[in-house]
Amino acid sequence: MTETLTETPARNYVGGDWLEAESGETYEKRDPWRPSTVTGVFQSSSADDAHGAVAAAAAAFPAWAALPPRPGRPSSTARRTRSRPARSGSPAT
Repeated sequence: MTETLTETPARNYVGGDWLEAESGETYEKRDPWRPSTVTGVFQSSSADDAHGAVAAAAAAFPAWAALPPRPGRPSSTARRTRSRPARSGSPAT
């Protein structure tokens, strides 16, 4: 018997919308420990789907980049980290 943990296929979040793949096809991921368990159903996205996502991200980037830094957002943390002088003798990780 096959157990499915989710009946609803995941969709691709592109340009503020949840989209299905252009082909309409999906695929299942299964638990390697229990192959009878479907852990998720995902969009079978093509190169055209990926190109559309990249175009949407490029269009959204200027507005996103203009947002002011927020505490806890990775960009503000990175700026603070880069602005500190390197400490000598500390391990490089």
